[in-house]
Amino acid sequence: MTSTTRTTTSRCVAALAGVTIVTGLLGMHSKQAMAADSWPTRPVKILVPFAAGGNTDVIARLTADRLMNAIKDSSFLVENQPGGGGVTVTTQVARAAPDGNTLLMAASPQLVIAPAIQSVKFDPAKDFTPIKIITNNPVVLMAHKSLPAEDVPGLLVHVRAIGPKFSYASGSLGSLSHLASALLFNKAGLEATPVHYRGGAPAMNDVLAGHLPMMFANLSEVLAQSGNADIKLLAVSSARRVLQLPDVPTVAEKGIAGFDMVTFNGLVGPAGMSPDVVRRLETVLAEFVSAADVQARLRTLGLEADQGSSADFADRIRRELPVWASVVELAGAKQ
Repeated sequence: MTSTTRTTTSRCVAALAGVTIVTGLLGMHSKQAMAADSWPTRPVKILVPFAAGGNTDVIARLTADRLMNAIKDSSFLVENQPGGGGVTVTTQVARAAPDGNTLLMAASPQLVIAPAIQSVKFDPAKDFTPIKIITNNPVVLMAHKSLPAEDVPGLLVHVRAIGPKFSYASGSLGSLSHLASALLFNKAGLEATPVHYRGGAPAMNDVLAGHLPMMFANLSEVLAQSGNADIKLLAVSSARRVLQLPDVPTVAEKGIAGFDMVTFNGLVGPAGMSPDVVRRLETVLAEFVSAADVQARLRTLGLEADQGSSADFADRIRRELPVWASVVELAGAKQ
């Protein structure tokens, strides 16, 4: 065989190998696309780390309804699994098969805050497939009418005069109400004492009754107290004012630069889900949160629809993990 013949033969073999590789890749993608088209083949469970009736549960049910309407011959079942601070069911989803049949309506406390507070058996940045953030959830700094302050600067002057014995209500150790208050006072160079309750409701009840002067509460809970003359609203925790309370300033507006504390609710699955299934879910949910009627419904719950992508969700998880770890440390909430 001449050198020219050998060279030509080698080129043909290389070309055929290239065709085989490309064909294999196309075949693999085709199989994934076909799998996505046929998915789901059985009911999909959306697990919720809270009891029925709360915001996360309502978001999950709205999401399940929209997915069933948009995906032909599908069934999405919402299953509430409270307990363990939501860490137990979050771990369960991290260990589930990545077939798209087990999903989690995740919330910040389980996905990015709990790992900073306690030892968990999952890596938030590696063990999940982020699909879509559905809502963003600010909190509101509310105070009893007896507090001698009408805004954040006035509150800080009052706390500075009283010192560390100034007490505030907290839903529990490491709760958002605890962390938001701790961050506020830390940024102001102040110390205050949290009084921890077993949940936000009893904490709010004691603020409403005047037993404690202030707390950060969920926007939905604050909206339910609209018109209550026993409380005053000092600020919202988000970087922007919220539509539901346009006259209430942000904490940052009142002198605490960079203060921006907002949690999320979003749909995730186990790591390794088919990208085609993820895109299918993401497309439906992007249309869902863009609908005017959905946004109006979410606003009544004190929530803001999120317009970000799956990639944005993954990036937010990575960015927020060290931020929350820092806040947990300064609040002394690590267990």
